[in-house]
Amino acid sequence: MSQPPSMDYLRKPRRFGRAVWAGFVVLLIVGTLAGMNFALARMELTVPQVDRRSVIIDTVQRGSMTHEVRGIGNLEAEDVMWIPAVTDARIAEIPALPGVSVTADTVLLILRNPDLELTLQEAKSTVASSEAELRSKNAELQNSLLTLEAALVRLRTEHELANAAYMVSQALSDKGVTTAHELKLKRLEADGLKVRLDVESRRFEQFKDSLPDQVATFVSAVERAKASLKLQQSKVDALRVTAGINGVLEQVPVEVGQQVTAGEKLARVVNPTKLKAVVKVPEIQSRYVQVGQSVRIDTHHAWISGEVTRIDPGVQEGTVAVDVRILGPLPAEARPDLSIVGIVEITRLEDALFSGRPVAGSGESTMGLFRLDTDGRSAIRVPVDVGVASVSHMEIRNGLAEGDQVILSDMTRYDAVDRVNLK
Repeated sequence: MSQPPSMDYLRKPRRFGRAVWAGFVVLLIVGTLAGMNFALARMELTVPQVDRRSVIIDTVQRGSMTHEVRGIGNLEAEDVMWIPAVTDARIAEIPALPGVSVTADTVLLILRNPDLELTLQEAKSTVASSEAELRSKNAELQNSLLTLEAALVRLRTEHELANAAYMVSQALSDKGVTTAHELKLKRLEADGLKVRLDVESRRFEQFKDSLPDQVATFVSAVERAKASLKLQQSKVDALRVTAGINGVLEQVPVEVGQQVTAGEKLARVVNPTKLKAVVKVPEIQSRYVQVGQSVRIDTHHAWISGEVTRIDPGVQEGTVAVDVRILGPLPAEARPDLSIVGIVEITRLEDALFSGRPVAGSGESTMGLFRLDTDGRSAIRVPVDVGVASVSHMEIRNGLAEGDQVILSDMTRYDAVDRVNLK
């Protein structure tokens, strides 16, 4: 008979099954760990990598911060003279060209107007004619006055002679030589001449007093003629266009041979030694600007100081124009229309929490900034409440603490993520 299998033989399959199960469990654990590592690695790869050298990193500070407003603009002349044409004319000559220094008497253009010159000659003739009429009238009146005066002298002489004859007759009458009738005739003759003398005296005085009124019309005619001549002469003189002020001829917007009308601009003269700055600040920041505030002006070659003197009440293209008076001497490069940058100092904040200003940052707003972790190897986006924003700094009201490091560079390409790694 065959022998039944031994117990050792029966135990071998059991030990083999346990080994298989143990190997399976080990493989399962290893696979799970590998999967987790792979997932972690994959997650790590999905976080954007940012080159630390390509971004600007700043540290939040606490201390004194100057609130400033920045704007671009130009230097402008305060003394500007546009010289218009006084009358219709044609440009005959342009002796001076833009850019030359001029005095008030420098001739810039010479114009021609034949009709105006003819009118001037007519005005001169009218003055000469009216003056001749005045002289003639004066001569006529003086002659009449002399005639009246001569007649008055004769009457006065006749009256004196008649009076003397009456006195003689009265003496003779007292002696009985002359009759009373003859004495009466002498007295009547003297009295009659006295009356005539009084009448002629009043007539002479009245005529003499009326002389100014009689010549007034002729004097007025002469004055009108002279005023017309002066006006016509000024128009002819204006055909020689002068600068009017000391300065620099900046523009001559006409050409030789061109016909111009009265009031048309012929030349622009500026005084380059008296300039002001006009700075255009963003309208949202213009509310901080006030008259009297200090301004630093960058001419791209030098810094000059100034003071706000006027703020334009209107807004143009999103900016407000601010006039700045320049304090101190002008640099050599200063000239009208020179482009400048103006920085208006608004106020100084003490014990303020602030950082550098981000590229896309603005004041009085909330923005997302990437704050670096303590190890400095990554950064997470945090909301930050911003107060006033200056040219290079901004006030932080909430969201960051002193000592925090933030990225100031433009991070708009990472708007879809809230975390980046720094390498």
